[in-house]
Amino acid sequence: MTQTRREIGSDPVAGTKKRRGFTLIEAILVIALAVVSTGLVVGAGLFSESSLRSRPPEKVLFSALKSARSFASERGRDMTIKFDSRGFFEITDTETAELVARTFLTPQMAEAARLAVESGTQPDWDSFRNEVVVVFKPVYPELIGKSRVDFPDKPLDGVRISPDSTMTPVNVEVRRGYETISAIRLDPFSGMPLEK
Repeated sequence: MTQTRREIGSDPVAGTKKRRGFTLIEAILVIALAVVSTGLVVGAGLFSESSLRSRPPEKVLFSALKSARSFASERGRDMTIKFDSRGFFEITDTETAELVARTFLTPQMAEAARLAVESGTQPDWDSFRNEVVVVFKPVYPELIGKSRVDFPDKPLDGVRISPDSTMTPVNVEVRRGYETISAIRLDPFSGMPLEK
């Protein structure tokens, strides 16, 4: 009996044995796909409905300050950041009072604002419940040699940020109802919290 070219385990076209297993590149691709898909699943779990409802007001404040610094630097003009009791920070051009941006405490408010802009209407801010109030309190200099000077204890309407990134020296209080949940002193040069 003559032996044919086709033997068990060989490729009839090339005359070589069939490969068994994966190449290194295939194995790396499979591992990479597994890592990416695991990351997507875990990431989806991090954004639960409760975490999307409210973000820590301090983080939103720092995000708004960072944006205001960026706008001031890009435009070469002073920006003012104010907290609106409806639940967002407004960044305006100090000289012209033009609204530059808003930073919202909740993603739902941000989405409502985006949809309102797309449809050419105003968002219904009153439909959102906000319990958080952010108060900017001025920081006054220490006086040497004076027995007493009465500085006003009135909160500031807003914080001014210059193109060189310096800002009004302030203490920030985050309140929920009558309770102060956070008190932060900001560095007027970086906008980051100072150590107590």
